[in-house]
Amino acid sequence: MERLFLALSGLLFTVFMGVFFLLRCFSLERQIQYWLRNTYYRFLTTFGNPI
Repeated sequence: MERLFLALSGLLFTVFMGVFFLLRCFSLERQIQYWLRNTYYRFLTTFGNPI
């Protein structure tokens, strides 16, 4: 019984950490996209369109 409780709590902890990690990744990905777009536009305005 104790082992079952440990397994369930471990599973819940893993699921919780996975969801938290995914949320962090999504917000971080949005920040990275925003930063990349800003850097790209700054590059374009500095050096002109390379294409």
